[in-house]
Amino acid sequence: MIKTDWIIKFFLFATPVCYLTNMPLIKFDIIFFQIATVSLFIVYLLNKPIRESKLNYLIPAFLALGIFNVLMHRFDVIAVNKLLNATMFIFVVYIIGTSCQKPESCYKYMKYALLVNLAVLFVQRIGYLPFGSVDTIESGGLMGNFPRLAIYSAVILTSLPIWLALITTFIIVLGKETCILIPLAVLMLSRINLKLKVLVGIVSLLLVAIFYKYFKQSISLRLHTWKEAISRLMSQPLIGAGWGVYAQERSGESIFHDTVTLSSFIDYVVGVGILSVAWLYFAVKKMFSSFTANKESFSMIVIVLLVVIEYPLEIPRIWFTLATLISFYLIKQKGIFNAIQESSAA
Repeated sequence: MIKTDWIIKFFLFATPVCYLTNMPLIKFDIIFFQIATVSLFIVYLLNKPIRESKLNYLIPAFLALGIFNVLMHRFDVIAVNKLLNATMFIFVVYIIGTSCQKPESCYKYMKYALLVNLAVLFVQRIGYLPFGSVDTIESGGLMGNFPRLAIYSAVILTSLPIWLALITTFIIVLGKETCILIPLAVLMLSRINLKLKVLVGIVSLLLVAIFYKYFKQSISLRLHTWKEAISRLMSQPLIGAGWGVYAQERSGESIFHDTVTLSSFIDYVVGVGILSVAWLYFAVKKMFSSFTANKESFSMIVIVLLVVIEYPLEIPRIWFTLATLISFYLIKQKGIFNAIQESSAA
């Protein structure tokens, strides 16, 4: 019998490294994520779940809010596309949360995927672009471009061995991407000892000092785009601009365009309206109600921070990784995914 863990491990490694040369990368990534979801569902039907979910109200409320948004915007194709992809994302979280037997054994496959990307990045930087043309893959490993590689690295950094985390941080900062400092700061509070915390702290301060001008420009750009996005929200505060519609309004590109606000949080709130803020409040409250200091919790903190100041949810290539890390966090928390055997005994 095929185990759910095997599917999780395969797609944790495959989604950040696979692509087709004759298809736009972001389109391929969405289709590949959908294939991953269907694969998980097939295996889910063939195996008995080992946990039950206690997210009975949050998930229906989220989907109902998405349906309301689609209706208010007259079945806008972009909003419908966003809702369907978000539904599949939640489905992945649910299946992994209820069926993954050994989460700890899956982390190394994220490490392998990152090492492949860093190796490809190295040969790209010395003038060779393997596995495709410049139009297909830019210099950023196999993630599509360097900012996406930086966000992927930031998402998984606290789950990596400390030596690989520091090497990855050095590479990403050399590329002038600031998001990697978020997990680096969180790493100081996590599983490393005092001496390593001091080392990481010194490295962080040096990086900030060296690239201060670039950090300042990055912050200024975000504040400017967020101000414009909030102004758009105020024109339709209850129903928003339409989930994903604001990006097309500003860019004029297709439904596969990712973001113009550089923030997944801002994108979602501007698209869905102020009702989304209420849902986000209850979701964060529920998910962190029994917070404990562990690797999964620190990964979740990083994801939340990145969602606010970066755009990980607009990068389909890392959707499966994000859903997996969220599932692993929820498995660790009390009262969210409970073992069926324990519930039956009670």
